[in-house]
Amino acid sequence: MGTLFTIVDVAPTQELRQAAGFINQEVDELRCVGLAWVAFHRGQYYSVYFAGEAKTLPAFSRGAVLDLADEISKLKQKKR
Repeated sequence: MGTLFTIVDVAPTQELRQAAGFINQEVDELRCVGLAWVAFHRGQYYSVYFAGEAKTLPAFSRGAVLDLADEISKLKQKKR
C-alpha cells in the first residue's frame, strides 16, 4: 500500500526553536507543570508524549488536546 504521508526533510525553523525555548523557560520559572505534545520527526514518523500534570490529569489533558485539534481545524479551513 505504501506510506500515507511523508514529512518533508527540512531543518527546524526559528519559530520551532522559539517555541521550544518558551516552553523550557516556562518550566524553569515553574509556570508550566504539564505538557502534552506531538513531535514530527524526519522521515515518516511522529511521537506523542505526556509529562507532568498532563500525565497526572488525563481527562483534562484530553480536553486540552481536543482544543488543539479545534485550532488545527481552523488552520485547515483558512487554507481552503
